This record gives sequence, C-alpha cells and structure tokens, in this order.
Amino acid sequence: DDLLLGLTLAAMREQIAGLPADAVAIARQRKPAHEGIGKLGLDGYTNQELIKMRTERSGCSVCQELHAVGADGVGRATHFLSWWLGTPLEDVMTALEGYEAAHPEEAPIYWWVCDFSFNQNKLSDPATKD
Repeated sequence: DDLLLGLTLAAMREQIAGLPADAVAIARQRKPAHEGIGKLGLDGYTNQELIKMRTERSGCSVCQELHAVGADGVGRATHFLSWWLGTPLEDVMTALEGYEAAHPEEAPIYWWVCDFSFNQNKLSDPATKD
C-alpha cells in the first residue's frame, strides 16, 4: 500500500520550499559523476538526492513519512505523473497547477510522483551501473 501514496500539489510545494538554497550544489557534491544533476536548476535529480539524505534514517519515502504522522496532503494517489527528472521542479509544479485548474471536478488530487512516492534509498542508481 505504501507505493500507492501520493501528495497534493500544496504538499509537494511545501516539500520543495523546504529544500536548502544550495540544494543543487549539495546534490552535485554527493554525486559528482552524475552530469545531469541541476543542469537546468532545481530539478528531479537534485530533489531525489536531497530526499535520500532526508529519509536515510527513517528508510521511508516522503509519502510514507508524512502518512505515518498523519500529515495533511498525503493520501492514496489519484493521478500518476511521468516526467523527465531533468525538468526544473517549478515547471513541473506549474504544469500540475494548470491541470488542476482545468479539472476542478477531480479534486482532491493526490499525485504519484516518483521523487516522493518511491523510497529513494532503496532504488539502484543508474549512474553507477556498468
């Protein structure tokens, strides 16, 4: 059931707003061989690397952590997002806002987004594969 959790747009924005100002530099330092990190600014690659740091102790996904404490903005995913991780996060949020504005009848929407729904510490890193 944990893989079925998603976040509202507001909850995702809150998570992104909590990233440090130097998030791209931190992610690049942690993964110097990954050339895609932060090429266009704060992106999915950067976000995933910072999520790994944040959730390392709990061993959970962001959705699992939020669900465990009864936080607002997490629930069973109603919509799935497929995207290129090099896309700037602000562009992704703007696209989701546009979708939600065009489909108010679908509210509340809980987005399944790999960054937040997968346990980032349990995924293999394609940049380190032979």
